[in-house]
Amino acid sequence: MEIYAGNITASSPYDEYFNLSMMKLWILGLASPINTPVEVVKPKNLVSRADILGSMVISVIDIEALFSDLSVGSTAVVEEKEKGTLRRLLASSITPLELLAGKTLSCLAVITLSAIAIVAVGLSIGARIHFNALDPASWLAILHLALAAIFFIGVGLIISIIAKTSRTAEAITMAIAFPYIFTSGMWWPPPEYLPKPLKSFALINPATVAVDTARRVLGYDLEVDTILPKTPIVIAAATIVFIIEVSVYKIILKRF
Repeated sequence: MEIYAGNITASSPYDEYFNLSMMKLWILGLASPINTPVEVVKPKNLVSRADILGSMVISVIDIEALFSDLSVGSTAVVEEKEKGTLRRLLASSITPLELLAGKTLSCLAVITLSAIAIVAVGLSIGARIHFNALDPASWLAILHLALAAIFFIGVGLIISIIAKTSRTAEAITMAIAFPYIFTSGMWWPPPEYLPKPLKSFALINPATVAVDTARRVLGYDLEVDTILPKTPIVIAAATIVFIIEVSVYKIILKRF
């Protein structure tokens, strides 16, 4: 080895890799290898058709929430104005926070009914939803979906600042929602498979984090350790966005 190393000239492209010190380490590695067991692990939950369909059911619920919440948020004020009920609401003793809470809760109720219908259809075609009432991970997953819905409503309210009519609001909603589906990892591909810039966007997007963790638990039957570390992030993001929602809603009401 010493003779071989000495024959390698400095001009050789392998000079930095083939030297006496590296060769000695290589020989020591062969003589005393690291005793590491190797096991091929397959994703058991993804090999069945039922689990793949279950994951798709959760994704459909997410898309339903995205479109519904953006629509509700973006038309929260202009729709009342076009119906002629905005002046009555402003003249009443109801506060902007109460109005916003009413619209948010009604939207969540509609999404819940839609989710039940989507799950029923999914189960009828063989999908498996991993929900266990005694498992905290299942309830945290539902909480993540609800917080994602609140996040989308806040984005919709931001849209309503520039939307003068409900038709304009719906057009802007569609222009945002469709690209968002494929750039956030909400539907396909998952965040891990996105190109690097989009992957970075997805991994820091609170809504994507909420949706992806919920899908992993309810669709792939992963445990609470998968979702618990992300929960404070999702709660903080939804809280911040809701505070912004209230401020934006007050500004829009004052404008009218």
